Amino acid sequence: MEFSFDIMMTSIKNLRLQCEFFWGNILNNKLMDITHYFDIMLIEKSRLDPIQENARKLQHTIEAWRKDEISEDVFMKKTKVVCSQQKNFQLQVQCREHMVHIDEPQLNGGDDTAITPVEMLLCAYASCLEVSWIVYASVFDAKVDSITVEIEGEMDRRYILGKKEYPARYNKIDVVFNIKSEESMKKLNHILERVQKTCGVGGSLHPDIEKTFSIRLID
Repeated sequence: MEFSFDIMMTSIKNLRLQCEFFWGNILNNKLMDITHYFDIMLIEKSRLDPIQENARKLQHTIEAWRKDEISEDVFMKKTKVVCSQQKNFQLQVQCREHMVHIDEPQLNGGDDTAITPVEMLLCAYASCLEVSWIVYASVFDAKVDSITVEIEGEMDRRYILGKKEYPARYNKIDVVFNIKSEESMKKLNHILERVQKTCGVGGSLHPDIEKTFSIRLID
């Protein structure tokens, strides 16, 4: 499952240590209660095979890198997207074989047929955080029944002035994790700490953006 590796590639050494319990169990088939384990993971049991295969490949690659048999370049992954105009501000963006549509609201001259580019950024951030939660809830064997991520971003529209004091970016992003779980807040906050550090989208955001994170327990 490619997402679990892309998200956590920022620190290869830490990845090996942090996920040793999870990937080690999968590689050695030591999951004593697979059904329960995958209920915790919030994913289908059929996902086990690709996870095993990718874990094996990654483990072998890390071992070779630690022995200086291969360059760290093998861990670098490039992503290419192509954006093309369809009509007015309606855009089609292709990444691999997948298509995403973008537009602007009518107030900005668009037709409001899709979300805007800056809204898409928040969508990417929210989904990246949620995928990370699914992974780490499993790594730490946490019982999480459901999770949704809410993000609200604030942007100063004076960026159109082109002045340094009004940068063209979000200046504040608030993240709320709505979680249904019987786990302690201590354990959930521990997972949250790891999620923040290993979300590739969050790590790509400007460091001056003010970010807040909170957990809201739901019934």
